[in-house]
Amino acid sequence: MIRKTGLFLILTIFTVLSAQTPSPQERLESAVYSDNAAEIKAAIKAGAGANSGNYSGHFLGIAATRGTLKSVQALVEAGADVNYSTSGGWTAAMAAADNGHLPVLKYLVSKKADLNARTRMGRTLLMRAAYHGQTAVVQYLLSKGAKVNEPDQGGVTALMLAAQQGHDATVKALLAAGADKALVAASQKNALALAREGETANAGYRAEEFKRTIALLSGAESRSKGKLIGKVFRAEGKKIEITGSGIKDAKRGARIIIKTDSGDIKATVGETLHSKIKATAVKKGAEKGDSVYLEK
Repeated sequence: MIRKTGLFLILTIFTVLSAQTPSPQERLESAVYSDNAAEIKAAIKAGAGANSGNYSGHFLGIAATRGTLKSVQALVEAGADVNYSTSGGWTAAMAAADNGHLPVLKYLVSKKADLNARTRMGRTLLMRAAYHGQTAVVQYLLSKGAKVNEPDQGGVTALMLAAQQGHDATVKALLAAGADKALVAASQKNALALAREGETANAGYRAEEFKRTIALLSGAESRSKGKLIGKVFRAEGKKIEITGSGIKDAKRGARIIIKTDSGDIKATVGETLHSKIKATAVKKGAEKGDSVYLEK
């Protein structure tokens, strides 16, 4: 009887101690939220998943959202994938961009984070940063080659998102980088219309920011030059081929403007064919899909 009682006591103590000992996964979660880099590495070494997470997302994304650089570094050094994404396409770099954590974003980029990643809606890091008014992040992404006029699946651009939220400083930075205020989303609204819509929806909240945003967009010169005639079909150096319903209006010798993300490129129409026109640009840089306008 005494032997059975002793065995029961030992089993009870073991069960209690086991219940009190956190699993590697629990240790990792606690370490991420307490920004404990050493414990993060220890928990992963003990068996926690480097790309794991909880109901809020994967731990690298959570650390990036919080802006805890030490935790981000520890997770990456322990094997976390910098481009790991949720089912919606959310990455750690997006989390850093959303929340304006530039040091975290720069670190992730140094570890090959994809700056062209998109969410399920087609939103890029630039679009997300613009939506949240993270001007410093927007400027950094532009300096790394982010396409300023790139649209999401609904034709919405970074400028439209910043305008809709009344982020005047971000709007100013995007316009300075060549954002086109004349572009129209699938909703048939441009950046100015969305800014006015946002002003109404906010009913006086951040009124001064919306006023400045609307003034910027009202005063900004549209980059559209005359009538849209088509898009670049092929570009080889300075030699351009253009297709579109408006090419019939571009006669031989006509001056046209190709709108690229790095700025307008002027060109002269050479040969005109039934289904396309050929032109020579003053410099290289045009890409397939760039819009082409007649010069006013």
